[in-house]
Amino acid sequence: MTLYKTKLKDLSKTFKEFSLSHVPREQNVPVDSLARFAAGFKKLEEGSVIIRLQNQPSVTLHVVNHITGIPPMDVSPQLFFPDGWMEPYIKYLRNGEKPSDKVEARKLEFRARRYALIDGILYKRSFDGPLLKCLSNTQAQDLLTELHEGECGNHIGPRVLCQKVLCAGYYWPSLKKDAIDMVKSVRHVNTIPACQGNR
Repeated sequence: MTLYKTKLKDLSKTFKEFSLSHVPREQNVPVDSLARFAAGFKKLEEGSVIIRLQNQPSVTLHVVNHITGIPPMDVSPQLFFPDGWMEPYIKYLRNGEKPSDKVEARKLEFRARRYALIDGILYKRSFDGPLLKCLSNTQAQDLLTELHEGECGNHIGPRVLCQKVLCAGYYWPSLKKDAIDMVKSVRHVNTIPACQGNR
């Protein structure tokens, strides 16, 4: 969405006059029908919307989740482990270091199979897609805020917010809880309708 917004801003400079207004979903039935059709939720009634197939995107897309020969990172604990949850996995995957407690060591060995360390960056193996980049709690909060309230945010509920994070290629252990907390904490007065998770 951000790429399209940037393209729109660039194109708007070529016009003498330009305005952009928000049309509520209830008043924009053709576009809402098209969005539901694209998401696979609804069949289109014949003649309700004109569909034109576009073979190429109208913006230049950048490669996402493509891992190349990135130089190794400095993994000093205060810099790389601000919240601590990634530290045991990185130490185990890099050097084979395990906790002294045998039960904890065994848990770590089992859980570490789901992770990969590539050029000093921790990734979680997803079941059906690319590797998910692991984020610290601070980075995770910034990402949730951007997806929920940022430039292209649309105040979605926690389940969809989690899906957006995973589709964007990120992971952290408290993702579901943090998404629920984010949606519950947002309070807007009279300007924006309540979040879907707050209704």
